[in-house]
Amino acid sequence: MNFEQDRKAVYERRKNLLYLIHQYLVDVGLAKTSNALQQESDLSKDYQVCDNVDLDTMYMEFCSYYKLKFGKNPKIVKRADQEVEKDQKVGRRSTPKVSSLTVDNEKSKNKRDVTPVRSLNEAMTVSSIGGNGDFQVVSPKQSSNNNKKSIAVCLTKPLLSCFDNFSAEWRDMAEIICRDLIQKDYGYTWDSVRGADNAKAVLYEGVIVPLEYPELFSMNVKSWKSVLMHGPPGTGKTMLAKALCSEVKGKLSFFNVAASTVTSKWRGESEKLIRVLFDVAKLYAPSIIFIDEIDGLASQRDSINDHEATKRFKNEFLTLIDGVGSEDSAGVFLLANTNLPWDIDPAFLRRFERKILIELPDAKDRLEMFKTNLPEIETWDEYCCNQIADSTGYFTGDEIRIACKEASMQLIRQNIQRCKDKTQIRKGIRFEDLMTAIGQIRPASKYLMQKHIEWNKAFGNQL
Repeated sequence: MNFEQDRKAVYERRKNLLYLIHQYLVDVGLAKTSNALQQESDLSKDYQVCDNVDLDTMYMEFCSYYKLKFGKNPKIVKRADQEVEKDQKVGRRSTPKVSSLTVDNEKSKNKRDVTPVRSLNEAMTVSSIGGNGDFQVVSPKQSSNNNKKSIAVCLTKPLLSCFDNFSAEWRDMAEIICRDLIQKDYGYTWDSVRGADNAKAVLYEGVIVPLEYPELFSMNVKSWKSVLMHGPPGTGKTMLAKALCSEVKGKLSFFNVAASTVTSKWRGESEKLIRVLFDVAKLYAPSIIFIDEIDGLASQRDSINDHEATKRFKNEFLTLIDGVGSEDSAGVFLLANTNLPWDIDPAFLRRFERKILIELPDAKDRLEMFKTNLPEIETWDEYCCNQIADSTGYFTGDEIRIACKEASMQLIRQNIQRCKDKTQIRKGIRFEDLMTAIGQIRPASKYLMQKHIEWNKAFGNQL
């Protein structure tokens, strides 16, 4: 795996060097040489060098670094006759004096003979992945084994001719956004998430129904376009999003957006990133934008700690969310979740059409979660099962998972001692082990759930 990554890094570095050299030749007026380099290296016209990178700047920075480290200027070139004298000392056949440029070209040629410098078309090819015009970039090895398995390195739909009107800066940001485009199946289904029936119904109406029954919707009847899920930590909000991603795999584009993707330290770039996110979602429509812990991006705007850049970002974000339901953004569904809905700015809350509370699982769902994590519970009697369900009244799904894990670890600790004593190890978790593990956990959502219920009565929706 590391070798494959190193090989891709080498190809990327060589590609960038060729683009830098080509741009330098263009800047100094060597048009014929630059055209020859472009033709020989198959440099794509769809790419160009960034405006803050050039060979002159890199050369000066290297000289400054070398002078600072060694106390003298670096020696970049030398006379070719010095190389000839060196060859004569070691007994090699003397060669006529040539310019340093010729020597460098010969060295480069010999080096290519050993490890050939692949052209861009050899190092990276664009192939179709569907009938809807989507494209992916794959390596040569992946391209040859495309029938077995196709692994997308980066979706490059902006490389198509219909996106020529976009700037290079937009394309770079679009590539960053496409890193959050989920292409794997998490393996979850609706049945994997116990409880949360109201959230499942809303997501089904907003995403699945428009795909399966588009004839039910008209100009006056639209499906849900934005949903906010809230509830205590561990109640399964993120798992619902993963289940939705698995349900729509191959039918919709799913963007799992993190806060680090749409925020930048550079002035004005965060606003551009969030706009490019919605632009790319429109290009790949129908699509879903999922933002986990949205309170980090949509907090109160009247806070004294808000910076000017943060306010600009939030205003841009508000404008884009407001346009999700418009005709221009048809096919884009916004899904977000949070543990702290009261920290979200009211303007953001207004733009979410549905605000759904993910409640704690009831006794039946809790028992099913225990059976999923510990299959041996299926063989226990009804009294033990009722005891387990009654003793976990305020447990979230994640706390139930931790309790099952702690019971398994207790069995392992006992078997470790049995192995030392060379006695027979015990298999299967007992009822006492699980009850001991349950007693060690203090549910953190006991009082937080009441706060969510009160907030949901004031601002949420009842299904």
